[in-house]
Amino acid sequence: MPLSEEEKQKKIEEAKARAALKKAEAEAGKTAGAAPAAPGDAPKAEAPKPEKPKKEEPPPRELTADEKRAAETYELVERLLKKQFGEDVVTFPEVERLDRPVVVKSERLKDIIKFLRTHPDIEFDSLMCQGGFDTGEQLGVAYHLHSFRFGRKIYVKTFLPRDGAEIDTVSDIFGVANYFEREAWDGFGIVFKGHTRLVRISNPDDWIGHPMRKDYVYPTEYHGVETEREDQFFDVDVGK
Repeated sequence: MPLSEEEKQKKIEEAKARAALKKAEAEAGKTAGAAPAAPGDAPKAEAPKPEKPKKEEPPPRELTADEKRAAETYELVERLLKKQFGEDVVTFPEVERLDRPVVVKSERLKDIIKFLRTHPDIEFDSLMCQGGFDTGEQLGVAYHLHSFRFGRKIYVKTFLPRDGAEIDTVSDIFGVANYFEREAWDGFGIVFKGHTRLVRISNPDDWIGHPMRKDYVYPTEYHGVETEREDQFFDVDVGK
C-alpha cells in the first residue's frame, strides 16, 4: 500500500535526523582524539630562508703599462704646471679615461704650450694633432703633445666664446700647427692671432661660413650649382 504524503515527509525528517546525529558523533570523536594544546603554546614561525652567499667583488684590475705611464705623466705635468702657473690658470678634471685633459685658460695657452715644449723634465717636442671643437655652447681647441725623448703623451684643451673666438697661434712653436690652425679656422671660424697665412684649407676661399660648427646652415647653392640633394643627410641619430 503506497505511503501517504504525510508518511513520506515523516520518513524524510527521520533520515535527516539520523544523518545529523552521525555527523555530530564523528566530530566529537575527532575532538576527543586530538592532543590538548599546552598553555602558552604559540604557533611555530617558519624557519628563515638561508641567505644567498654574497657575490665577491673581483679584485681591482691591474693597470697596463700604458695606463701606468699615462698616470705618471699626468701627475708630473700637473705638479709642474700648478707650480709654474697656479691652479686658477690650469685645471685637471677627474675623468675615467686614459687621456685625461689638462684644461687651461685661453689667454695663457701659448705660454703653457711653450713651457711643455721646453721644460727639461718633460720636453713635449711633437704636436701630434691640433683641432677645433664645438660643444654647442662654446668653441675650443685641443692639442695632443708627445715627447720623443721620454715617450710621454699629454692632452691640452682650452675653451673659447662662440662669438669672436680667437687665440694665439702656436705655429711659431710647432711648425705643423700652421696647417692644423688653418683647418680649425676653416671649419670653426677660430682666429689664431699671429698666424702668417690664416686662409681656408678644405673649402673654397669664397665659401661662406664655417661648416664644422653645430649652428652652421648648409647653403642651398654655390655659384649657381645646387648643393642639396634628397639623400644628402642621414635621418639617424649618430650619437646613439
